[in-house]
Parts: sequence; C-alpha cells; structure tokens
Amino acid sequence: MLLLKDNLFKEVPYKPFVQLGHLNVLDLEDNTGIDDITNKAFEPLTKLTSLNLKGCRIRTLNAYNVDGLDSLKTLDLSNNQFSRIPRDALKQLDRLEELEIGMNYVKEITYEDMSSLRNLKSFSIFGCHRDLNLDIDSNAFQVQPKCTLCFAHHSH
Repeated sequence: MLLLKDNLFKEVPYKPFVQLGHLNVLDLEDNTGIDDITNKAFEPLTKLTSLNLKGCRIRTLNAYNVDGLDSLKTLDLSNNQFSRIPRDALKQLDRLEELEIGMNYVKEITYEDMSSLRNLKSFSIFGCHRDLNLDIDSNAFQVQPKCTLCFAHHSH
C-alpha cells in the first residue's frame, strides 16, 4: 500500500513506479495539481487492485494512461474535471468491480461507456452538479446485472 494523499504532485510520471510491481493499493487523492497522467505511468503496477485518483482535477483519461492495470478492481475518479465517462480507459479495465465517478461534470452515461465493465458490482455517481441533466441510456448497465447503482444530485 502506498498512500500519497494530499501532496503537491503535478503529474503522474512513469519512473517512480518501476520498482513497485508488488504494490496492490495506490492512493493519490487530493493531489490537486495533477492534471496529467503520463502514458503507461501505471504499467509496472501489474498487481494493483485499488487506485484512488479522487480530487486530482484530471480532465481526461485514455487507454494508454491505464496500461498495465490488468488486476485493478477499484477505481475512484470522483471530484475531478471529467465531462464524460472515460470510455477508452475503462475498456482496458475488464476486471473492474467498483467505479466512483461522482462530483464531475458528466452529462450522460451510455451503453458504450459501460459495456466493457462486465464485472462491475458497484457504480457511484454521487454529487453531480444539479444544473446538469444527467441522461442515462436505458441499456447503459445491461451487462452488469449484479451491479449496485448509486445516484444522487448535489444538494447545493
């Protein structure tokens, strides 16, 4: 377990993780300077099961950013700057069981966003901005029959 919460990191580079292939939990929560994740930054972390990127102001996440996270089961992307579900990144994470993406600016959730997450058991989108009308495709969660869905609007 590596807890790097509340630091002043500005990026997630590749080099620091090269010798940490055994790591199973990485917490980077509230590193509010992070707006970029180097492609393949997490590639050495083949045993990582939990990644917390909550509150890092990340705007985008692509497939190359999550390369190597084949064992990931829990991902917290809440309280960032996402305007849509990072579909391309999630397609790489087929073992993912828990996804938190609340307190972002997500306006819609489609079948294409969620279809690769066949093992998803818990999905949370708490804290959406009340000014956004969240549009959820009626088939969005059809491949996750055992998934617990948590939705709530921000009360402010």
